[in-house]
Amino acid sequence: MHEMALSQSLVDLIESERRAHDFARVRTIRVTLGAFSNVEPEALRFGFEIASRGTVAEHAELLLDLTPARAWCMPCGESMTLSRRDEGCPRCGRHQLMPESGDEMRLTELEIA
Repeated sequence: MHEMALSQSLVDLIESERRAHDFARVRTIRVTLGAFSNVEPEALRFGFEIASRGTVAEHAELLLDLTPARAWCMPCGESMTLSRRDEGCPRCGRHQLMPESGDEMRLTELEIA
């Protein structure tokens, strides 16, 4: 379960921000997860609950914004949303797709107290 390691990295990042900006606790954490990030949202929530114990992020609300995967077709120039990695271009049917987004996991917002 790599979500536990990701959760710990998220808590480490929050603790680093706490040292840099001197806040007492975190109320809300917003994370963007791409559709192809290979992160299971519920496993991340569970891991975060454990990893945040005893930190400024304990009891913080973890909000996950799930974003679709996007790609650009090299042969025809179509930009599209993908639901599967093996999907072809809806316009020309080819599979020469350049990923634009969808594999990210990004801390986007902290609400602090």
